[in-house]
Amino acid sequence: MDARGKGDLLLPCKANHEAAAVARARMALIAMMFAVAGCAVAEGPAFTTVAGALRQCGVPGTCGQKLACEGKIISVTARVDATNIFERSHYPNLPQEKFTLTDATGSEALEVWATPPNRDVNLSALAAQAGRRIEVSVRAIAVGVDLPIATRCTRTIHLELNSSSDLTVGREK
Repeated sequence: MDARGKGDLLLPCKANHEAAAVARARMALIAMMFAVAGCAVAEGPAFTTVAGALRQCGVPGTCGQKLACEGKIISVTARVDATNIFERSHYPNLPQEKFTLTDATGSEALEVWATPPNRDVNLSALAAQAGRRIEVSVRAIAVGVDLPIATRCTRTIHLELNSSSDLTVGREK
């Protein structure tokens, strides 16, 4: 019966609602396909230094504004700062494992994170080399970070490892 109690006049209306629901589901599926296709990570420059990576990204940047390399894969070869290796066996309460890369003079630094979804990254090999000057090559995604300091704010990056294969421990320098 329809709203006025006269027969079954709502069937065409019900069919229209079902057709509209199917159309909305198709549109959502198409939107998801485009979103997934847009999620491909762009490849950044070939292996560079810490200073080169920061320069190419435009660091320091303005808080809240995306840097040129954010979301792209950056490849850096540099020394590991032996005093800044935070791996799970020594720091079990940290939300991520991380270490710091520095240039030859130690004046430029870049953090590299192995966040919880990437549990196959094992930093114990780096921690075992703590007293030596080790060079590594890292291929990781650049993530922008706002750093509010007193009355100012600047934007920088850190790198997030996807896999242990993206970290190559090199020779002593």
